[in-house]
Amino acid sequence: MKCLCCRNTFDEFETEYVCSYCGFANFDTLDDSVDSGVDQLVKEYRRGNDYRKKLLSHVKAFSVKAYRSRWNDGRKAYDAPAAVELFDKSLSGNDLYKKTVISPVEVSQLGAGRQTSLEIGYTFAGTAKRADARITPPQGQKPWRVGMEIDKDLRLTVFVGDIPADQAKSDPIALDLTAEEKTAG
Repeated sequence: MKCLCCRNTFDEFETEYVCSYCGFANFDTLDDSVDSGVDQLVKEYRRGNDYRKKLLSHVKAFSVKAYRSRWNDGRKAYDAPAAVELFDKSLSGNDLYKKTVISPVEVSQLGAGRQTSLEIGYTFAGTAKRADARITPPQGQKPWRVGMEIDKDLRLTVFVGDIPADQAKSDPIALDLTAEEKTAG
């Protein structure tokens, strides 16, 4: 069965029609009590859309661990790289849904031309989560910028480089959309 919220394919008999990725309770098309016809299907798609919006509103505080060196005029050299947060903590998953948000912060080109892992941090319903984006960043003339987007399958893609001119992107990354308490339904 394909989920009406995140398009994940799952075995409805093992999970009782609840998507194993996003937790959406899909309707049983074989049930006699379900109204037949287009109206019921439209109603279910709307319910899936509302669930997705509510679910994505609980995904917040996106960050990427990156390093930026600052020029020290006193020493006439760069200071040691320090970790910086690249995204506004007020962003939610709805802000990234099907649109790329690019960080205004530039970061040093570390590991250009070879595959590297970027640590993505976020919270879901107040619980800290982490994901790793595997990416091969391009070598460029400018410092990098980092962008993120959540696709229609509720997977996160990370962009790195001189965005939008010369960039690389990660494969879509599954987000952990579970929390201690029930947050959406």
